[in-house]
Amino acid sequence: MRVLFSIILLSISSASFAQIKDFKYLGEDYWAKELYLNLSIRHVHLKVPNAPRSENHEISGWTGDFSLYRSAQPELGKHRYIFRNKLLGEILWGVRNDISDINRKESSTFSHFLLGGHSWTWNSYVSDRLVIALGANITDLLTGSTFVLEDSLGNDYRETPVPHGWYIGGGPSASIDFLINQWLLLELQYDYSFHFSNPVGITYGVDNPDHPMPHQSFLSLNLMTSLGLYAAFEYSHLNDRSNGNNDHHKVEWHCGFKLML
Repeated sequence: MRVLFSIILLSISSASFAQIKDFKYLGEDYWAKELYLNLSIRHVHLKVPNAPRSENHEISGWTGDFSLYRSAQPELGKHRYIFRNKLLGEILWGVRNDISDINRKESSTFSHFLLGGHSWTWNSYVSDRLVIALGANITDLLTGSTFVLEDSLGNDYRETPVPHGWYIGGGPSASIDFLINQWLLLELQYDYSFHFSNPVGITYGVDNPDHPMPHQSFLSLNLMTSLGLYAAFEYSHLNDRSNGNNDHHKVEWHCGFKLML
């Protein structure tokens, strides 16, 4: 523990003369309004702790992921853009683990759909080593949980309560960049989305058009290196505001490479 603490102190102290605007990507200016493609291997862990027989709604596995990032100079008023869509990687994950057909088995899903997640933030505070940006997001959601329940006669039956289907929403976003040293940059993103539309529901799901729309939050912590390699932690939370209160929690660990397009 003392060794780790010493390494952290050494890394921070080595950045005392470095400035965030000088951070490089493979020797080039990282902030030159470039478009980057992030490609990673990720481990996903999804759970719905309030679900009946919650052990059948806890899923873990390995898959891939991608995202797009448009950088901007660390100056006041400049804006950056981030696009994510988890669906492709989770389709591959679902096919490999036979979890994609929730109509025939007890399980849950929590992902993006056709739109994905789009975040725009504008630099609101800038110092030598820290940039804070505020903005907004548009995010969609694909969700559904099928529960195996028991009727009064002791017979099992399947039910897919709300929320289910495709949701569209938006809300506030924030981004923080912190320069650890000339080789390491910590990037943080936080989105909160209020879903306001449910254009498509699951055909076999409970029909309740007046149900309260879910909310969704997303947190990403990304440790970026000047070599283009990065490691990331991501946490997604689906706030089920219906009477079922079946919140979804998804934790992801990434290891990847940022490719300049």
